[in-house]
Amino acid sequence: MYAGPLATWPLFRPVTEAQKLACPVLVQLGERDITVPSRAIEKLARRAPRAVLKRYDVNHFQAFYGSNRASFAADQVAWLKDTVLAG
Repeated sequence: MYAGPLATWPLFRPVTEAQKLACPVLVQLGERDITVPSRAIEKLARRAPRAVLKRYDVNHFQAFYGSNRASFAADQVAWLKDTVLAG
């Protein structure tokens, strides 16, 4: 493997492309995340026409373990049922 594809990663700005999303989008924000700025996530959710923003009192990695994982997954399943499967 080589690092070439990673060279453009810092230039990728999802917020600038969000308005082009025609599909439903679930955005899950960790209120204590210091890895990804909350303002950027909120901006992306505002710009994406069909976005739903869910907030959690977690940091970037707490979503992946313990009861947080179950909460995130339950919200994802509920969103899929309400948005994708209902449509």
